[in-house]
Amino acid sequence: MVRAMSEWGNYMDEIFQLKKDQVSSGQDAHGMDLFRALIRNSGILDENQTTIQKSDLLGNAFVLMLAGHETTANALHYSLIFLAMHWSSQKKLQDDIDEVIQGRPISEWQYEETFKPLFNSMPAAVMNETLRIMTPINNIPKSTAPGRPQQFTMRGEQYTMPGGTQVSLSCAIHKNPRYWPAPAGQEIVNGIPDAQRFRPERWLSKSQTTDSFTDIAYDDEELRGPSGEDTSSKLFKPVKGSYIPFSDGFRSCIGRRFAQVELLTAFAVIFTQYSVELAVDEWASEEELESMDEKEREQVWRKAADRAWYLLEKKTASIITLQLRGHTIPIRLVKKGEERLKFDY
Repeated sequence: MVRAMSEWGNYMDEIFQLKKDQVSSGQDAHGMDLFRALIRNSGILDENQTTIQKSDLLGNAFVLMLAGHETTANALHYSLIFLAMHWSSQKKLQDDIDEVIQGRPISEWQYEETFKPLFNSMPAAVMNETLRIMTPINNIPKSTAPGRPQQFTMRGEQYTMPGGTQVSLSCAIHKNPRYWPAPAGQEIVNGIPDAQRFRPERWLSKSQTTDSFTDIAYDDEELRGPSGEDTSSKLFKPVKGSYIPFSDGFRSCIGRRFAQVELLTAFAVIFTQYSVELAVDEWASEEELESMDEKEREQVWRKAADRAWYLLEKKTASIITLQLRGHTIPIRLVKKGEERLKFDY
């Protein structure tokens, strides 16, 4: 970890100097380069005109790179694994995507016509469920301003949070059955409590838990630091505070909608053409798999699925973001219609 951070620091130093030289020489002064924009607008080229330090810019650049790419990549990674373990959910995802895309090439996709229907159906449900179970950032620090106590309501009671108090929002709330109730008779399936299971279909229900929340028309928000719910008005609305993959409140993730568009676009690109399966090479060769009947294939797939669930549950760890550590869960893409492992865990 120390070596990795040292290499990251060296890399950022090199990038900073490169971008600083480019800005100084006037190269591509108005390009879409975030690092150059940070340098150009900070005034750091004239150290007598600003108090901003190099470390300030490097910190901002780190957050932009980490929050804008690492977290989204993690969510996509875990989504593909879960879909490979749940064929019925994957098939519903493909059907909803096909209904929206209708065979149109990527060059014809438009935000208004394409993203909103995806955000109202199974692709968003898969995205939300993955972020619920495998939240990239487990704990989110918050604080009240020094000397400024803050009132808040919890379970109908009024409380006062003293100024200068540090608070951590924990994604453990994502698996609390009080806020994530199971369908009757399905409290535990395959030995797994429902709140801990990947079940994106829960988001397709319009029902809500008994706690109240205010619908602030999230779908109509502008691209800013949002304070509303993270889900479409067409899907299940969790109780405010019970779903926090993008934090919550006025300082929640300003890049939330961008990340959502990235994920849903990736789903659309992949699943218009392919399906995803667990790779079972450890237990059967390609030739052996081809000669198996459905029952034999399921037995092999079950071994891969059991191993995948064990690694997801026991071998993930958070070092800045949640990741598998020292292990892999191999998956493979196959052309739609050529699937051989269509099973549910």
